[in-house]
Amino acid sequence: MKLVKIHVPFEKTSGIDLLLHPPAEPEIEIFDELEMKDGFYLMNEYSRNGRDLLQIGVFAPGAEKVIVEEDHKKMVLSKSEKHADLWYHKREIRPENGMGSESCFGMNACGEFLVKSFDGKGHPLERAKVIVLPDMLSYEQYDTMKKEVEGLFKDLAYDEGLGGFFKKTNVFLYPLEPMQELVRQLEYWLQKIAADPSERLIQVKGKVHGWKIKKWHGSAIIKKELYPPSAKIPVRSVKRDTNINEHRMIRKMLEDIQNYVNQAMTIEGMEIQKIRNELEERRENFTFQTADRKNQWIKSGKKEINVSNMMKKRIEELEEELEELERRQKPWQELLEKISQQLEEPLFAPPAMEIEWTHLFASEPSYAAVFDIYEEFLELNPKLASREQELMETLTSSAHLYEVWILFQIIHELRNLQFDCSWVIPSLMAKYNRDSHLEGWSYEFHSKKGAGTFRLDYNVTYGGQGREHLKPDYVLYYRKPGGTTWTGHTLDAKYKPYTKMGEKVLKQDLERSCARYLQLPLDDKNFVIHSSSLVHIDSNICNWNVDRWDLYCVSHFYAVPGDLSNLRIFLKRIIHFFGKQYDLCPSCGNRTDVMEDKHYKQTYICENDHEVWVVNICHNRRKHPFQYRNVKLMKYPADNFNVQVKNEWNVYCPVCHKDAEDHKLKQDIFGPK
Repeated sequence: MKLVKIHVPFEKTSGIDLLLHPPAEPEIEIFDELEMKDGFYLMNEYSRNGRDLLQIGVFAPGAEKVIVEEDHKKMVLSKSEKHADLWYHKREIRPENGMGSESCFGMNACGEFLVKSFDGKGHPLERAKVIVLPDMLSYEQYDTMKKEVEGLFKDLAYDEGLGGFFKKTNVFLYPLEPMQELVRQLEYWLQKIAADPSERLIQVKGKVHGWKIKKWHGSAIIKKELYPPSAKIPVRSVKRDTNINEHRMIRKMLEDIQNYVNQAMTIEGMEIQKIRNELEERRENFTFQTADRKNQWIKSGKKEINVSNMMKKRIEELEEELEELERRQKPWQELLEKISQQLEEPLFAPPAMEIEWTHLFASEPSYAAVFDIYEEFLELNPKLASREQELMETLTSSAHLYEVWILFQIIHELRNLQFDCSWVIPSLMAKYNRDSHLEGWSYEFHSKKGAGTFRLDYNVTYGGQGREHLKPDYVLYYRKPGGTTWTGHTLDAKYKPYTKMGEKVLKQDLERSCARYLQLPLDDKNFVIHSSSLVHIDSNICNWNVDRWDLYCVSHFYAVPGDLSNLRIFLKRIIHFFGKQYDLCPSCGNRTDVMEDKHYKQTYICENDHEVWVVNICHNRRKHPFQYRNVKLMKYPADNFNVQVKNEWNVYCPVCHKDAEDHKLKQDIFGPK
């Protein structure tokens, strides 16, 4: 089986025309075979040859049927009349709307797919796996998302007990030193096994001259009489063979350890990129701060704090954590290389098989030592229960991986803000065990620091009984301490590269999957939708205030592996701007007292993690529309939802779009120009 890029012109037909005049097969153009990586064929969504959109074609010799499976759904491909052994997805365009009737394999549907071919009796012939990636998203980023979902799932399942955490960034640290010791011991015992491996005796067929036979059996004696004296006689002989189950199990052990180390290195590598991005922004703001206000002190009661020193401490702490993470990358890489060397040992070349306790693992010292080491590894990386493992694998192979990844990253950010996540996995499992999917899942996150409650609805359908059915990917509600009203904020995840697809597509999605949700049919008057946003993969664009006359109601932002700053901003905006909980630290979730309180500005400082933020109002507020004259203008050393003035700790007003010097921000639907 071979997968290739093809171009198939769309057939413009209606149902009746299709019945009366079946169209001839269009002229299919065939291009290169798809790239392959890690056993998967790769294809980018919306791939083109010039102006023509490409899809996936399947060459399946001898096949009488070819299907494509994705998320328990099946798609039957059509056999080409003009190209031998070629199968493709036939897609129609309805003349009444000019739109395709369904997603097309390899063109406009992302995710993991399994292609199967069958003979005329329905017997399977061949299969191939293919990943269709969103445009602007690399395979490495896709693979990282899978690893991060798996890592966050396990981290939540084991209640944060598998490793350490950095103080300021709350980065989960995999147990590097214990893994180094385990791999060192494993190397020693595997070398001993390779030098003196256990064997099994197997019978093999062969032909030898009679004079070479040392032990005659009845069948050999009969054959000797039947064959000429010079001929070789067919006999069975005993041969020593090292291809035993235990060696295949050892390969499985090595692969499990390899996957774990690879995951650790990948996830910690993404954290390095996140910290680097944050440091760059904080350093720029600090340079401005120290140049303009070298000795800015804030006094609150008897307490006096130097703002510049506070900002500097935060930067220094981040630098320390970044240095430590960077130091850990080399040892992780060395561990990967050591494991790869062991996997290249011919003794462990046969395919892996599931691990079980055998007599050899119990009785032979070298094999017993390897088994014990693997059990120590499992204690560092405990195995999930079977249904938990099933759910995690379902999530990581889903066509909606980006959506799933965003879900777990939201949960992770809430945990960073010290909202209780201890029952997230049991809640997800209860939903999965009941319905075999997670659509409609809902969970409440209670603050450990008295900062209120978040509620997250995932793929919940709203409406019914004569009302329009609406199903945002996520609705995040926030209720402040002691409050009764929940402020709701919808969020839809999109794979789309909007800068390539054009302003029209973004406008359509902002209307259909965003603004429309502002009218979400809620049955409880205590639940009110305040904003609606899109999250996407296009890191070139971001606009937190698409419609300035309806402040912050509609927005779009990007989130990709290595850059999750906008998700932090999304939550920060909910808590500070909409929730008006200005004293809640946006980094650690602790409450703090206002350190400086002027009629136009309040400065907050969290001494726990040396964070500084300011609540201000625009100096042009008298020129604002009446309802926006006292809009709070939030300022942060990093991760601002109001557009930051370049190289300054200052922001543009979201109402008049001016900075403190009356310079006006120019932006369009995509964001700042």
